[in-house]
Amino acid sequence: MQNITVVAKAEDGRLLCTLECLRWAEPCFEITRADNLVAAFDEHSAFAYGLAEDVRKRRRAMTARHGEEPFVSGFIGIIVIRTEPDAVGNRFGLELIRYLKRMHAGMAWYAGLQAAPYDMEHGSAAYRDMRRRLTAYYASDRSLGFKEDAPRSSPGLMTALWDQE
Repeated sequence: MQNITVVAKAEDGRLLCTLECLRWAEPCFEITRADNLVAAFDEHSAFAYGLAEDVRKRRRAMTARHGEEPFVSGFIGIIVIRTEPDAVGNRFGLELIRYLKRMHAGMAWYAGLQAAPYDMEHGSAAYRDMRRRLTAYYASDRSLGFKEDAPRSSPGLMTALWDQE
């Protein structure tokens, strides 16, 4: 497993946005065997574990949406996208995801993220509203392919299949 960090900085060196992800690679990765993914992500953080566990639970929905891909290289789990307060509204998060996707061009990867704020109380009305806004935000760039696989049972879980472009 690899930890990847991508940052956006202003010309003056100020940090604008940070994206952190975990990449699990194995020959002919099959989403239907996601138990190893859960164990590996669990060692990183509770948020990473939650993403991997949701993927494991919803792997049938993912397979139904993305189809059986025999040559997928692995799973990229985006675990943090943090935009600095003075940079909010400039879509830096989406730009960093686009960059991450370009980094992995030439191979097929499952990508996933939890469209959920990690700094708000779970279950609150503000949390649910922010989750809906984040889900719409990540789905707004159709080239990334993120969609919710199971909106009722795992709201905010978004996956994509980044194929061999």
